[in-house]
Amino acid sequence: MDMENNHNNQTQSKSQNLTYLPLEQLTDEQISELMTRLETIKKQKAEKTEPISAPAPDDAEQTKVMEIPVPPSHGNASAITETGTEQNAEPVSEPVSSPVTAQSAPAKAHSAQKQNASASSSTDPTLIFPDPSCFDDLGDAPDPGAPYEIPDEPRPSSTGGEDDPYDTRPLSSDDMDEETIAVYRDLVRKRRKQRRLILSLAAVVGVLILVIVVFAGYLNLYKPTLDDDLPSFMTGSDDPATTDEILIGDITTPTDDDVPAPVVNDTYARREDVYNFLVLGIDRAANLSDVIMIVSYDVKNGDISVLSLPRDTYINVGSNYHKLNAYFSASYNRSRETGTERYRDAIESMSDFIENGLCIKLDRYVCVDTAGFREIIDAIGGVDMEVPFDMYYEDPEQDLYIDLKAGYQHLTGAQAEQFVRYRSGYLNGDIGRISAQKLFLTALVNQIKNSFNASTLVSIAKTAIEYVTTDLTAAEIGYFAKYALSVDLDKISFTTLPGGGVVNPDSGASYYVMYAENVRQIVNERFNVYTREITEEVFLANSKKFTSTESYIATVFSSYIDDAGTVTAGEIESGDLDIPIR
Repeated sequence: MDMENNHNNQTQSKSQNLTYLPLEQLTDEQISELMTRLETIKKQKAEKTEPISAPAPDDAEQTKVMEIPVPPSHGNASAITETGTEQNAEPVSEPVSSPVTAQSAPAKAHSAQKQNASASSSTDPTLIFPDPSCFDDLGDAPDPGAPYEIPDEPRPSSTGGEDDPYDTRPLSSDDMDEETIAVYRDLVRKRRKQRRLILSLAAVVGVLILVIVVFAGYLNLYKPTLDDDLPSFMTGSDDPATTDEILIGDITTPTDDDVPAPVVNDTYARREDVYNFLVLGIDRAANLSDVIMIVSYDVKNGDISVLSLPRDTYINVGSNYHKLNAYFSASYNRSRETGTERYRDAIESMSDFIENGLCIKLDRYVCVDTAGFREIIDAIGGVDMEVPFDMYYEDPEQDLYIDLKAGYQHLTGAQAEQFVRYRSGYLNGDIGRISAQKLFLTALVNQIKNSFNASTLVSIAKTAIEYVTTDLTAAEIGYFAKYALSVDLDKISFTTLPGGGVVNPDSGASYYVMYAENVRQIVNERFNVYTREITEEVFLANSKKFTSTESYIATVFSSYIDDAGTVTAGEIESGDLDIPIR
């Protein structure tokens, strides 16, 4: 009876006092060894063979005993022979000569575990496994595809010692059943897959961080490269009639006396960090440029200046094309390009015309159609602003329907389009609409400054790729956006091209004729990217494109006013913009 109880106690001890070794402590080499041993054990079970054991020593009476290091808190310890037989042993108090040297301090248990793992991968037929009881919660028939929960904390030793959180003895194949082998093998595979996933995610995140850091560093060092060539309006090589010939109309060609002579040995040095952009808003249904603006950005001083050119501005390019907004359509129709290049060709042709006619060097262009405008406003999240009065208008031919109520409100992309295109209710028609566009642009700038984030940037970028035509590079966009978002509203100014309205006495057609000297002053003050002034002689010679010999045109062209009406975004936000209505 005593022998039977002793055998039962040994069996119970062997099943309860098992090693728990967290999977994260296993190296890839140990995991591979573990998988190999699992397959071996499974094969042994299937064949009902004895566990693998080491060869018996020559002297069977002096069987070697592998002493397993046990912290002093154990009352008794067990030893396992090389043949896999467990024997009782006295508590270890001093180091003894054995294949594994015993250690008395609990702090050295980790070292003993590493030695046991190393021995198991070479000569020891046993291998350290976790306590099978840690899988009790997994059920009797675990699903290989189901998630298994691995205990976060080590199981306490069956000895009950509070200072001994681990049972450091190895587990032989006799202690593993088919279910435990399958569960543990699945857990090992899951852990290996999890490691690969974590490494892959870490690699992706690392690459993204590297790209962001590199791009941010690049922008800190990057500066747009622009040409330093002598401006075409100073070389005398661009006859005003040359560009206009693409229109094939009744062209009024200036005489040779109107064209400035080539400038020899006289260069224009560019001001540092000052750039000009042509911004066009196109109605693709009619191919008319209803929004025409020149934007100058002084990055160094943080100043942004906007010059709006009325769509009805008079230009001298032929009897059929006397309004600036029609120049784009004429260029598009006469272009020999096809597809998107035809569109770009029309934009570049219009850019050249304005650059030479107003003596304003244009470095880049940005063109967006009405559909793109709606999409961009929606990508930003809409715009909050005050609609000054009720706006209602219908034009089925343009597919334009406007119906807005007065008051502070949130405008969607479609409603914003209605606001910027409305003009019938303004006393000054197109000039009133330009003033309303300044009101909208101020609200738009405020909206972007207050709500711009990475998500907004991605949405705008996706929309811009589809709807915006520009010759700006991605690096240039990043460079200008980086500084523009910090510009104060009081340093953003708006000016409408100074001029007056006229009516053709013969046809009754109405035009807007610019005041030449006022425009020249504005160009020199806010839009001249060169260190020397645009002289009156040079300006008048080139601006003949915006006048004619007809007295009703020439008289207005020669007029001058004291106040060109420049207003800042800060003043507009404060309500200082007056828009006369009918």
